Amino acid sequence: MAKPNEYITDLFKKIREEISEIKHKLFVAKPKLESSAQPLEYSIEAVHENGEARKEPEGTKSGIVIRVNLPKTIDVKAETEERTKPWKQDRNFIVQIAAASIGVLVLVVYACQLGQMIKSNGLTRKSLVTSSRAWVAPANAYFTSEISKTVPFSFDVQYRNVGRSPALDVHPTYSLQQVPVSKFDDNTFNDFIETDEASTQCGALGTAPGADVVYPDQPDGYKFIFTNHLTGWINDGVVAGSTAVVLQMCFAYKTMDEIHHTSFCYFYRIGVSPPNKQMNICTAGNHAD
Repeated sequence: MAKPNEYITDLFKKIREEISEIKHKLFVAKPKLESSAQPLEYSIEAVHENGEARKEPEGTKSGIVIRVNLPKTIDVKAETEERTKPWKQDRNFIVQIAAASIGVLVLVVYACQLGQMIKSNGLTRKSLVTSSRAWVAPANAYFTSEISKTVPFSFDVQYRNVGRSPALDVHPTYSLQQVPVSKFDDNTFNDFIETDEASTQCGALGTAPGADVVYPDQPDGYKFIFTNHLTGWINDGVVAGSTAVVLQMCFAYKTMDEIHHTSFCYFYRIGVSPPNKQMNICTAGNHAD
């Protein structure tokens, strides 16, 4: 098969040769025409060696026919080049894979750093709030009256704000009950306190808008004073030491635009608690959020 450049060279060569022959026929070997005859018309046919001649339409007047023989036409085949190299030997392919891998690695590292920053900022904010907010905590609880069936009993509860911000809209509640000492002896007292209504309902207690404010850094703290003018609540079991008096308190308050709660538990048991009527802190029922 001839190459395109060889084909063009051969084509022009053929054309020059044929034109020379045409000139010879036209100008050297002119046909003699009778005066009455119509001038002859000339027609040219271009014929490829591997094709057919391009003929004039029918009805063309007879005359001199000149045929130009052109070289064979050439066929040009275009095929898609396929990569024959193994991928391990293809440098461009390896570079692309390496670049993509590095991009994925950078993305993963950036995502991890971003997640760590968000987590760190969250921990920093939480730590800042924890160290700056109000914290209501118990300080002391004791009887202020004689523990007797014939004397109205009374008690005080001291509490403080051990945080750094005021506790707003403070809402305190309390529960006073008699509990058999057998619950202390059989170690069921903690479960009893944690599952009773006073403990389970504390988290749902709402604040009291416009109520008391408990400020931090008060040397004497704050005092909840309870006075009962009724007699008869202290029974024989309390006096004999077979029944304990259990006091539970819950505080709901607002600090830094969030509502928080504090609950605590005290008990008094004759023969176990101090003789000065000081109450003991319970081993359960003490929580803060």
